[in-house]
Amino acid sequence: MTIPVVRKRAKHAKVRSGCRTCKERRIKCDEGRPICQKCITSGKECAGYETSSSPRSSTHIELRSKADVSLQIPTTPSFSCALTSSQGYALDYFRQRALEDLPGNNWLLNWDRLILPLCHTEPAIMHAAAALGALNRAMITDVLAQRQEHTQLALVQYNKTVFTLRSCIETLYKQDSATQAELVLTVCLLLFSFDVLQGNDTASFMHLRNGLKILFEHVQRSQGKQASEEKRLVPLRVQPTTRMDILTQTFIRLDADLALLLDEDAYLFPTCSQPLPATFKSLDEAMVHLDALERKMNDIWGEWYTKAENDLREQRPDMAYLDEPAWDCLAMSFMDKTLESYPNIMEKVVDVKHELLNFMNALAFVPATEDFDASRALVDVHFFYLWVVVCSWRDRDLMEIDRFEEQFRHVLSLIEKYLELQRPAVKVESPDSAPRSTRKTRPAATVGTSLGMTLCLIVELCRNSIMRRQGVALIRAMDMRGVFDSDFLGSYYDAVIDLEEDFARKILDEPHLVNFEAHQVPAEARIIECDISDVGAPKPYYRSSLGTLVYAKYSASGELEVGHKSFNVTRLDTDSPGSSPATIIYELPLRPI
Repeated sequence: MTIPVVRKRAKHAKVRSGCRTCKERRIKCDEGRPICQKCITSGKECAGYETSSSPRSSTHIELRSKADVSLQIPTTPSFSCALTSSQGYALDYFRQRALEDLPGNNWLLNWDRLILPLCHTEPAIMHAAAALGALNRAMITDVLAQRQEHTQLALVQYNKTVFTLRSCIETLYKQDSATQAELVLTVCLLLFSFDVLQGNDTASFMHLRNGLKILFEHVQRSQGKQASEEKRLVPLRVQPTTRMDILTQTFIRLDADLALLLDEDAYLFPTCSQPLPATFKSLDEAMVHLDALERKMNDIWGEWYTKAENDLREQRPDMAYLDEPAWDCLAMSFMDKTLESYPNIMEKVVDVKHELLNFMNALAFVPATEDFDASRALVDVHFFYLWVVVCSWRDRDLMEIDRFEEQFRHVLSLIEKYLELQRPAVKVESPDSAPRSTRKTRPAATVGTSLGMTLCLIVELCRNSIMRRQGVALIRAMDMRGVFDSDFLGSYYDAVIDLEEDFARKILDEPHLVNFEAHQVPAEARIIECDISDVGAPKPYYRSSLGTLVYAKYSASGELEVGHKSFNVTRLDTDSPGSSPATIIYELPLRPI
């Protein structure tokens, strides 16, 4: 007799990982992330996913390593902070989606290393993460009721973060522990990110400056007399091993980039005690050395500017009536003719250029990939910015800068590829809404990268019309909300290009010449220095529809002259998706330093 074969179903655990909405409706979820398609097609709000409670919850994973940092975090943190259902949904969305869109997520700073280990144990971080998750949903949804609900939740969680942060700072001053300092700095970064994403410039800068002050106070306490109040020296580690190392590099990079963009002095002065190696072990190691070289260059420039400005005041007392932006333009133009008059500064310029050459040789040993490498592009662009600046310091003629034209072209191509990767994916949260696309990058994608300042440098120094306009288009493509206005900046540079090319047409007697090659723009038509004048403008001036540029150039007789020109601001992308929560401004109880 034959024995029947009993085919048994393979043993599997029941799937309970669907979204909360599908579970409540008792239907099978397709588990699409961050939002399942079942909810989209049915017009329901996807309430997110619960954290898995499988045996794997006690295991640990190693996050993607940057700069050889391997912080271990649990895949499922234990819940020490009580969560409401709405907080849980927002927090889950933060982990699944909003975390990827925070400022700095494409360079050294990996938010998952800093946030996830503390998200369920530290109330301040939990509230901040929930606020960012709710804000992200409010910004992308087309359903008014949902947008209002998410916005309200974001505001509530934001206020709770601020309230909790106050007690964290008080505890920091009482306990003076590195762990508490890391907590406070992390929360400051999250609040900075929140206000950057909602376009609240005043509050975002305040969060950043508060964090910088707290960081320096921590350095002072840990180093004692070694910390310098005059320059606010902060040491950098080329191989970060702690959260504090990562936080320090993050604040340094944000400080330097935003200071350049806003034409202000950076608050901190990074130092690197380790000499430049013959070869770099990683791109992150290279970037740390670049950060230190940049601050060294800024220090040289500041010393040079002070000497040149004093000499200018003696030689041109007739210019004392100029307002501050015009005077700065004139003084910076005057610097170009004075470097050889200051042997000690000339020696420093030669030394830092030599260091940059050594940096370039060390970077050549880092293997390049066949595909576009965003991290390598950031290093290359940052180095190019510093290299062009140092080399141009010793130029005797305004035409010499044209030797960089092919490098300008290459760097523009790198930046264009990088920005293309930062464009937000098409987002749809309502079955009735059409897919949306935007010409701009995702918010804050370029904060702390020096891409903006490199584009400004190229537009100012390159005299090829097509390449300059390409640079302006890339500036406009950056979403600078919460930091600046890229359309204001683009309009300013359009005006600079138009003005300089008008000078060239008059000198060449070529009124119909449209696109210039670099060699066609004579030295006497070239603007030496230009800037945005905020004299008499409302604050912040870059929110206005009208701006004023100030420039310095040589007159026909060879004398330096200063001029002003008004320009209209053309904003090409006025319909940004979603709406932003109301502006919130607060003051932290900081100690004066």
